[in-house]
Amino acid sequence: RPYAISSGATHGAWNESAYVFARSGGVWTQQGAPLTDPDGGPGEMFGNNVALYRDTALVSAIYDDSGRGSVVVFTRTGTTWSRQGRLVASDRAVNDYFGSSVALYRDTAIVGAVGDDDHGDASGAAYLFSRTGPVWTQAQKIAPADGAAGDSFGASASISGEMAIVGATGDDSGAGAVYIVSRMTGTWLYGRMVATDGDGSDHYGNAVAVCGGTMIVGSPFDDDVAGNSGAVYLYLTEPPVAMGLERVAGTNRYLTAVQCSKDAFLAGAAAVVLATGENWPDALGGSALAGAQSMMGSTGAAP
Repeated sequence: RPYAISSGATHGAWNESAYVFARSGGVWTQQGAPLTDPDGGPGEMFGNNVALYRDTALVSAIYDDSGRGSVVVFTRTGTTWSRQGRLVASDRAVNDYFGSSVALYRDTAIVGAVGDDDHGDASGAAYLFSRTGPVWTQAQKIAPADGAAGDSFGASASISGEMAIVGATGDDSGAGAVYIVSRMTGTWLYGRMVATDGDGSDHYGNAVAVCGGTMIVGSPFDDDVAGNSGAVYLYLTEPPVAMGLERVAGTNRYLTAVQCSKDAFLAGAAAVVLATGENWPDALGGSALAGAQSMMGSTGAAP
Protein backbone atom coordinates (compact mmCIF):
# COMPACT_ATOMS: atom_id res chain seq x y z
CA ARG A 1 0.00 0.00 0.00
CA PRO A 2 1.38 3.48 -0.87
CA TYR A 3 2.21 5.83 2.01
CA ALA A 4 2.95 9.55 2.33
CA ILE A 5 4.27 11.67 5.19
CA SER A 6 3.87 15.39 5.85
CA SER A 7 4.50 17.86 8.65
CA GLY A 8 1.45 19.67 9.84
CA ALA A 9 0.12 19.76 13.40
CA THR A 10 0.75 22.67 15.77
CA HIS A 11 2.56 22.13 19.06
CA GLY A 12 2.94 25.34 20.99
CA ALA A 13 3.78 28.10 18.53
CA TRP A 14 5.66 25.81 16.11
CA ASN A 15 4.92 22.96 13.72
CA GLU A 16 6.18 19.97 15.67
CA SER A 17 4.58 16.81 14.41
CA ALA A 18 4.26 14.76 11.24
CA TYR A 19 1.31 12.95 9.67
CA VAL A 20 1.39 9.64 7.83
CA PHE A 21 -1.23 8.93 5.17
CA ALA A 22 -2.06 5.61 3.51
CA ARG A 23 -3.80 5.18 0.16
CA SER A 24 -6.44 2.61 -0.58
CA GLY A 25 -7.56 2.78 -4.18
CA GLY A 26 -7.81 6.48 -4.93
CA VAL A 27 -8.45 7.56 -1.33
CA TRP A 28 -5.82 8.87 1.08
CA THR A 29 -6.52 8.64 4.81
CA GLN A 30 -4.46 9.52 7.86
CA GLN A 31 -2.87 6.48 9.49
CA GLY A 32 -2.91 6.66 13.26
CA ALA A 33 -2.01 9.58 15.47
CA PRO A 34 0.51 12.25 14.37
CA LEU A 35 4.16 11.35 14.89
CA THR A 36 5.69 13.36 17.72
CA ASP A 37 8.99 13.43 19.57
CA PRO A 38 8.38 12.52 23.24
CA ASP A 39 11.78 14.02 24.13
CA GLY A 40 11.17 17.22 22.19
CA GLY A 41 10.01 20.64 23.25
CA PRO A 42 8.55 23.82 21.76
CA GLY A 43 10.72 25.55 19.21
CA GLU A 44 12.69 22.53 17.99
CA MET A 45 10.83 22.52 14.65
CA PHE A 46 10.22 18.78 14.73
CA GLY A 47 8.62 17.99 11.38
CA ASN A 48 10.57 20.61 9.44
CA ASN A 49 11.68 17.93 6.95
CA VAL A 50 10.44 14.40 6.41
CA ALA A 51 11.33 11.34 4.34
CA LEU A 52 9.65 7.97 3.88
CA TYR A 53 10.75 4.63 2.47
CA ARG A 54 8.41 1.66 2.89
CA ASP A 55 8.12 1.04 6.65
CA THR A 56 10.63 3.66 7.79
CA ALA A 57 10.17 7.41 8.24
CA LEU A 58 12.59 10.22 9.08
CA VAL A 59 11.46 13.44 10.78
CA SER A 60 13.92 16.25 11.43
CA ALA A 61 14.07 18.77 14.28
CA ILE A 62 16.57 21.35 13.05
CA TYR A 63 16.48 23.59 16.15
CA ASP A 64 16.94 20.72 18.59
CA ASP A 65 19.72 21.34 21.15
CA SER A 66 20.40 25.00 20.31
CA GLY A 67 20.27 24.45 16.57
CA ARG A 68 22.56 21.44 16.50
CA GLY A 69 19.60 19.51 15.10
CA SER A 70 18.54 15.87 15.07
CA VAL A 71 16.46 13.40 13.06
CA VAL A 72 14.04 10.93 14.64
CA VAL A 73 13.57 7.54 12.96
CA PHE A 74 10.17 5.81 13.06
CA THR A 75 9.28 2.32 11.86
CA ARG A 76 5.88 0.80 11.10
CA THR A 77 4.45 -2.51 12.29
CA GLY A 78 1.00 -3.04 10.80
CA THR A 79 -0.62 0.37 11.14
CA THR A 80 1.40 1.42 14.19
CA TRP A 81 4.42 3.73 13.96
CA SER A 82 6.99 3.71 16.77
CA ARG A 83 10.29 5.46 17.32
CA GLN A 84 13.37 3.44 16.39
CA GLY A 85 16.06 5.94 17.27
CA ARG A 86 17.54 9.39 16.79
CA LEU A 87 20.26 10.44 14.33
CA VAL A 88 22.77 13.15 15.28
CA ALA A 89 26.04 14.27 13.72
CA SER A 90 29.19 12.99 15.38
CA ASP A 91 30.68 16.51 15.28
CA ARG A 92 27.44 18.42 15.92
CA ALA A 93 27.76 22.08 16.81
CA VAL A 94 25.44 24.95 17.65
CA ASN A 95 23.52 26.24 14.62
CA ASP A 96 24.61 23.45 12.28
CA TYR A 97 20.90 22.79 11.62
CA PHE A 98 21.38 19.06 11.12
CA GLY A 99 18.14 17.91 9.48
CA SER A 100 17.96 20.77 6.98
CA SER A 101 17.16 18.04 4.49
CA VAL A 102 16.54 14.31 4.81
CA ALA A 103 16.37 11.47 2.31
CA LEU A 104 15.95 7.74 2.73
CA TYR A 105 16.51 4.69 0.53
CA ARG A 106 16.44 1.16 1.90
CA ASP A 107 18.87 1.17 4.87
CA THR A 108 20.66 4.38 3.89
CA ALA A 109 19.79 7.89 5.07
CA ILE A 110 21.33 11.21 4.11
CA VAL A 111 20.92 14.29 6.29
CA GLY A 112 21.87 17.86 5.39
CA ALA A 113 23.31 20.41 7.81
CA VAL A 114 23.41 23.80 6.07
CA GLY A 115 25.02 25.56 9.03
CA ASP A 116 28.12 23.36 9.20
CA ASP A 117 31.24 25.53 8.94
CA ASP A 118 34.06 23.18 7.88
CA HIS A 119 34.71 25.38 4.83
CA GLY A 120 33.47 28.66 6.23
CA ASP A 121 30.32 29.91 7.95
CA ALA A 122 27.24 28.07 6.60
CA SER A 123 29.28 26.24 3.97
CA GLY A 124 27.20 23.18 4.84
CA ALA A 125 27.63 19.42 4.97
CA ALA A 126 25.70 16.18 4.57
CA TYR A 127 25.91 12.96 6.55
CA LEU A 128 25.40 9.40 5.34
CA PHE A 129 23.96 6.86 7.80
CA SER A 130 23.54 3.12 7.35
CA ARG A 131 21.29 0.74 9.26
CA THR A 132 22.10 -2.80 10.38
CA GLY A 133 19.11 -4.39 12.07
CA PRO A 134 17.63 -1.61 14.21
CA VAL A 135 20.94 0.23 14.68
CA TRP A 136 21.85 3.34 12.67
CA THR A 137 25.51 4.30 12.31
CA GLN A 138 27.08 7.38 10.75
CA ALA A 139 29.06 6.16 7.76
CA GLN A 140 30.40 9.32 6.16
CA LYS A 141 30.43 13.09 6.37
CA ILE A 142 30.32 14.83 2.99
CA ALA A 143 31.59 18.36 2.43
CA PRO A 144 32.78 19.48 -1.03
CA ALA A 145 36.45 20.36 -1.24
CA ASP A 146 35.47 23.50 -3.16
CA GLY A 147 32.96 24.54 -0.50
CA ALA A 148 32.85 28.12 0.70
CA ALA A 149 31.07 30.25 3.25
CA GLY A 150 27.37 30.65 2.50
CA ASP A 151 27.10 27.68 0.10
CA SER A 152 24.43 25.98 2.27
CA PHE A 153 25.43 22.54 0.99
CA GLY A 154 22.83 20.11 2.35
CA ALA A 155 19.83 22.35 1.70
CA SER A 156 18.17 19.50 -0.20
CA ALA A 157 18.82 15.79 -0.70
CA SER A 158 17.46 12.75 -2.53
CA ILE A 159 18.55 9.12 -2.94
CA SER A 160 17.76 6.48 -5.54
CA GLY A 161 19.76 3.34 -6.19
CA GLU A 162 23.47 4.12 -5.95
CA MET A 163 23.12 7.89 -6.26
CA ALA A 164 22.59 10.57 -3.65
CA ILE A 165 21.89 14.15 -4.78
CA VAL A 166 22.68 17.11 -2.50
CA GLY A 167 21.80 20.74 -3.19
CA ALA A 168 23.91 23.79 -2.32
CA THR A 169 21.56 26.73 -2.85
CA GLY A 170 24.04 29.44 -1.82
CA ASP A 171 26.83 28.27 -4.12
CA ASP A 172 28.27 30.99 -6.39
CA SER A 173 26.55 33.89 -4.63
CA GLY A 174 23.17 32.18 -4.66
CA ALA A 175 23.16 30.82 -8.21
CA GLY A 176 23.20 27.35 -6.64
CA ALA A 177 24.62 23.93 -7.48
CA VAL A 178 23.99 20.23 -6.89
CA TYR A 179 26.46 17.46 -6.15
CA ILE A 180 26.03 13.79 -7.05
CA VAL A 181 27.67 11.27 -4.73
CA SER A 182 27.67 7.55 -4.02
CA ARG A 183 25.09 6.71 -1.38
CA MET A 184 27.29 3.84 -0.19
CA THR A 185 30.65 5.57 0.21
CA GLY A 186 30.10 9.32 -0.12
CA THR A 187 32.60 9.48 -2.99
CA TRP A 188 31.87 11.82 -5.90
CA LEU A 189 30.19 10.31 -8.94
CA TYR A 190 29.54 13.18 -11.33
CA GLY A 191 30.76 15.97 -9.05
CA ARG A 192 29.25 19.46 -9.17
CA MET A 193 26.44 20.45 -11.53
CA VAL A 194 25.06 23.92 -12.22
CA ALA A 195 22.34 25.33 -14.45
CA THR A 196 23.65 26.16 -17.91
CA ASP A 197 21.70 29.43 -17.86
CA GLY A 198 21.88 30.11 -14.11
CA ASP A 199 22.77 33.40 -12.49
CA GLY A 200 22.97 34.93 -9.04
CA SER A 201 20.16 34.23 -6.55
CA ASP A 202 18.40 31.55 -8.66
CA HIS A 203 18.94 29.10 -5.77
CA TYR A 204 19.34 26.18 -8.16
CA GLY A 205 19.28 23.03 -6.02
CA ASN A 206 16.64 24.31 -3.60
CA ALA A 207 14.75 21.06 -4.26
CA VAL A 208 16.09 17.83 -5.78
CA ALA A 209 14.66 14.43 -6.61
CA VAL A 210 16.13 11.40 -8.33
CA CYS A 211 14.47 8.15 -9.38
CA GLY A 212 16.24 5.54 -11.46
CA GLY A 213 17.94 7.35 -14.30
CA THR A 214 16.05 10.64 -14.01
CA MET A 215 16.88 13.67 -11.88
CA ILE A 216 14.95 16.92 -11.38
CA VAL A 217 16.32 20.10 -9.79
CA GLY A 218 14.31 23.12 -8.66
CA SER A 219 15.42 26.73 -9.12
CA PRO A 220 12.69 28.81 -7.42
CA PHE A 221 14.11 32.27 -8.13
CA ASP A 222 14.83 31.80 -11.83
CA ASP A 223 13.40 34.78 -13.72
CA ASP A 224 13.18 33.59 -17.35
CA VAL A 225 9.39 34.14 -17.42
CA ALA A 226 9.08 36.87 -14.79
CA GLY A 227 10.80 37.95 -11.59
CA ASN A 228 11.31 34.90 -9.36
CA SER A 229 8.93 32.87 -11.53
CA GLY A 230 11.11 29.80 -10.98
CA ALA A 231 12.13 26.86 -13.12
CA VAL A 232 12.91 23.15 -12.94
CA TYR A 233 15.66 21.27 -14.76
CA LEU A 234 15.26 17.67 -15.89
CA TYR A 235 18.26 15.39 -16.40
CA LEU A 236 18.88 11.83 -17.51
CA THR A 237 21.60 10.33 -15.30
CA GLU A 238 22.60 7.37 -17.47
CA PRO A 239 26.32 7.83 -18.31
CA PRO A 240 28.41 4.89 -17.03
CA VAL A 241 30.47 5.64 -13.95
CA ALA A 242 33.53 3.72 -12.81
CA MET A 243 33.01 2.93 -9.14
CA GLY A 244 35.74 0.72 -7.74
CA LEU A 245 35.75 -1.72 -10.64
CA GLU A 246 37.26 -5.11 -9.81
CA ARG A 247 38.42 -7.68 -12.33
CA VAL A 248 36.56 -10.98 -12.08
CA ALA A 249 37.99 -13.97 -13.91
CA GLY A 250 38.45 -17.71 -13.79
CA THR A 251 40.96 -20.03 -15.45
CA ASN A 252 38.54 -20.62 -18.33
CA ARG A 253 35.30 -19.09 -19.61
CA TYR A 254 33.15 -21.45 -17.59
CA LEU A 255 34.89 -20.68 -14.32
CA THR A 256 34.72 -16.96 -15.16
CA ALA A 257 30.95 -17.30 -15.46
CA VAL A 258 30.85 -19.20 -12.17
CA GLN A 259 32.86 -16.49 -10.40
CA CYS A 260 30.54 -13.78 -11.75
CA SER A 261 27.62 -15.73 -10.35
CA LYS A 262 29.22 -16.14 -6.95
CA ASP A 263 29.96 -12.41 -6.72
CA ALA A 264 26.44 -11.42 -7.77
CA PHE A 265 24.45 -14.04 -5.83
CA LEU A 266 26.22 -14.43 -2.51
CA ALA A 267 23.47 -16.59 -1.02
CA GLY A 268 23.27 -18.87 -4.05
CA ALA A 269 20.65 -19.23 -6.77
CA ALA A 270 17.06 -20.35 -6.21
CA ALA A 271 16.87 -22.32 -9.46
CA VAL A 272 18.44 -25.44 -10.96
CA VAL A 273 19.61 -25.13 -14.56
CA LEU A 274 20.51 -28.14 -16.69
CA ALA A 275 22.63 -27.42 -19.76
CA THR A 276 24.61 -29.49 -22.20
CA GLY A 277 28.26 -28.93 -22.97
CA GLU A 278 27.50 -29.74 -26.59
CA ASN A 279 25.88 -26.30 -26.93
CA TRP A 280 28.45 -24.08 -25.24
CA PRO A 281 26.43 -20.79 -25.09
CA ASP A 282 23.70 -22.57 -23.08
CA ALA A 283 26.27 -24.29 -20.92
CA LEU A 284 28.07 -21.03 -20.23
CA GLY A 285 24.85 -19.33 -19.10
CA GLY A 286 23.84 -22.35 -17.06
CA SER A 287 27.14 -22.47 -15.23
CA ALA A 288 26.74 -18.84 -14.16
CA LEU A 289 23.26 -19.41 -12.81
CA ALA A 290 24.20 -22.60 -11.05
CA GLY A 291 27.47 -21.33 -9.62
CA ALA A 292 29.17 -24.57 -10.57
CA GLN A 293 31.30 -25.83 -13.44
CA SER A 294 29.74 -29.29 -13.04
CA MET A 295 26.75 -28.18 -15.11
CA MET A 296 28.62 -29.42 -18.17
CA GLY A 297 27.12 -32.70 -19.22
CA SER A 298 26.38 -34.88 -22.21
CA THR A 299 23.06 -34.82 -24.05
CA GLY A 300 20.44 -36.81 -22.15
CA ALA A 301 22.53 -37.18 -19.01
CA ALA A 302 22.48 -34.93 -15.93
CA PRO A 303 25.90 -34.40 -14.29
